[in-house]
Amino acid sequence: KLMKEYWQTLKTALEKRVAEAEERKIDTEISEAKAAKKLLKKTYPTLVNFVKSVTANFDEYDFYVTENAADFERPLIIPASFPDGAAVPTFHIIRCGVYGEKF
Repeated sequence: KLMKEYWQTLKTALEKRVAEAEERKIDTEISEAKAAKKLLKKTYPTLVNFVKSVTANFDEYDFYVTENAADFERPLIIPASFPDGAAVPTFHIIRCGVYGEKF
């Protein structure tokens, strides 16, 4: 149930990002925002299957959130696995759910 809510929250956030970019009329922001929205649509079935796999193997993952997770109603949860007994984790990040900012 939480992931269904998260997908809708992510979709809404991506639509808002596109609208805000179009309002600012910055071509690179517009194309990046549209690409992220398109990526969600394209990879959604794969993402759903991945979440099902994580849920089925819950004990094999650690879970992280960003520093500012408390600022969001539905923050991005980042699962981490240790494939083949690795000493350091592999973080599984939903790429269309994050974007870079220049400071």
